[in-house]
Amino acid sequence: MHSQRVLPAEARERTLGVRLIIAYKFSKAAAGLVLSGFLLFGGKTTFQMDLVYLASLLSDHAVHAWVRAVAHFVVLATRPAHLLVLGLVVGADALLSGAEGWFLYRGHRWAPWLVVGASGGFLPYELYLLVHAPDMWRLALLSLNAAVVAYLVTVTLRRAAQSHRLSRPDDRER
Repeated sequence: MHSQRVLPAEARERTLGVRLIIAYKFSKAAAGLVLSGFLLFGGKTTFQMDLVYLASLLSDHAVHAWVRAVAHFVVLATRPAHLLVLGLVVGADALLSGAEGWFLYRGHRWAPWLVVGASGGFLPYELYLLVHAPDMWRLALLSLNAAVVAYLVTVTLRRAAQSHRLSRPDDRER
């Protein structure tokens, strides 16, 4: 006999917004794991070697100082040690996103707060980066993470208030 696992009520009654957040977390985790695998196990691909060659060529023959700086950065960033660290960081972020999505999917009552903490914790840093180096991608990332945090806080507090009202005895009976 196979027993069916029943998800908690929180998982069965999730809103469209929470379902979208779960899909976003799983998608981000999958993309992060693929990128991490490429960075960790891709080795020196032809693309990486071409990029280093082009950067060193530009660095040797560049007229403008900013081109040399960019070329130098590309050479440094494509060194194996940097790729290893970047691959580990991207992989860790992917695992955290996957765990957030899984806990939300399973309907754990504390899962929204985990996502709020993990996503909201970096909002000040993302805002700092946006102010000091404006970029459309940073603005999009900041906006998405702020929306996720605001939505989950609102939905979770509303659900807690409803649960509290339902469990409280009616004040009219006194």
